[in-house]
Amino acid sequence: MSTASLRVLLLDGESEQAIGIGRCLAQAPEVELHVLSRDPHPPLRYSRRRASFQTHDVPINDLTVDMVRGAVRRSGAQILFPVLEPAIRFCVAHRAELEICVRLPPLPCVSALDRIGDKWALATFLQANQIPHPPTLLLANPHRPDALNGIRFPALVKPIHGSGGQNIKRFEGAPALSEWLRNGAGAPAEAIVQSIVQGRDLGCSVLCQNGRILAYTIQETRIYSARPFAPPAGIRFLEDERILSVIRRLAHILNWSGVANFDFREDAGTGEIFLLDFNPRYWSSLLGSLAAGVNFPLLACLAAADAPIPQPRCAPTEFVCAHFHPAYLASRRTPGATLQNTIWRYTLADPLPRVAAHLHRGWRRLRSRPPIAR
Repeated sequence: MSTASLRVLLLDGESEQAIGIGRCLAQAPEVELHVLSRDPHPPLRYSRRRASFQTHDVPINDLTVDMVRGAVRRSGAQILFPVLEPAIRFCVAHRAELEICVRLPPLPCVSALDRIGDKWALATFLQANQIPHPPTLLLANPHRPDALNGIRFPALVKPIHGSGGQNIKRFEGAPALSEWLRNGAGAPAEAIVQSIVQGRDLGCSVLCQNGRILAYTIQETRIYSARPFAPPAGIRFLEDERILSVIRRLAHILNWSGVANFDFREDAGTGEIFLLDFNPRYWSSLLGSLAAGVNFPLLACLAAADAPIPQPRCAPTEFVCAHFHPAYLASRRTPGATLQNTIWRYTLADPLPRVAAHLHRGWRRLRSRPPIAR
C-alpha cells in the first residue's frame, strides 16, 4: 500500500483522546483525516485538518459492520482507526469483516484484552506472572471482618472499570473503609481495594506488534493535576531499563499488538517499581510523546499500511499537558519547559477545536440550569 497519501477514518471521533490523535496525525502532510462520531459536535469536527465528518446515533457497542463500511466508503478511507477500548474491541471482534474493505492498525486479540480487561483481572494476571504490583483485593464481601486481610493502609478503592482517575477514593485505615462500605453511600458495585505505594509516579506508553515493541516513551510526573488521581499536568520523559524490561515481558506473554499505556510507582524506600494499571488504549499525555519525538498514531497508521516503521528515539523532554498552566508558570515549575513543549503549541496551531469545546460546554451548562421563576 502506498504511503504517499493515507486516508484515515477515526472510528470514535467523539472520544476525549480523539483530538490528540488528530493533532498527531496533522503533523504528517500525507495523512488525510476523516472523522466518524456519535456526538454531532466533538472538538475534532472543527479542526482545520479534518477532511470530512460523519455522524451516527448509536453507542459503539451497537454499531454494525455495514454502518462502518458505509462510513469507510463515503470517506474513501484506507485505514480505520479506533481510539478507546470500546472501539478497539469492535474492530477486534469484526476484524475479518472489516479488513475486506479497510486496513486496521495493530490490535490485540480478544484473549489478551480479556486477561487485562478490568482492574481485578489485571491484578490476577500480574500475580500469576509474578510481576510486582501493590497488594490488591476484590471487594466481593466487604462486611466480613477478614475481608481486608493482606491490605496495607493507606489504600485506594477503585472501580474495576474506569479511567482518568474517576471515582477513586482514599482511606487511611480499615475501620474507615469498612464503615464507608457498610453505609453504601457512593460505593461502586464492583471495585478493588489496593494498597498505596508511596513514591514517584512513572508511566510508559508503547506500540507493539506480535509481542514486539515498535516504539515507546517513558515519563515521570512533574506537575500533579488539581483533581486527585487525574492524569498529570506536567511530565518529563526519560529512559528506565527496569520499566522497559517489565513491558517487554508483558508484551511477550500477551503477544501484544497495538498501543497500551502503563502506570507505575517507584517505592520511595526501596526503589522497587510496581505496576499499577494497564490501559489498552490511547492516553491523555499523547501530545507529550509527540513533543518528545514519538508520533504513536502515525506509526500505527504506517504499520496498518505495511510500511517500514522508523525507530524513533524519545528525547529527554519536559512537557506541560494542561492548558491552565501559563507558559511562564510552567517554565518555573518544570525546568526546561517553554511554550514549544506545552500543549499550547498544538492548540494555537489549530485553535477552533478548543474554542468549540468551551462554547459547547457552556451551552450545555446553560441548558441544564433550572428555569428562572417569574
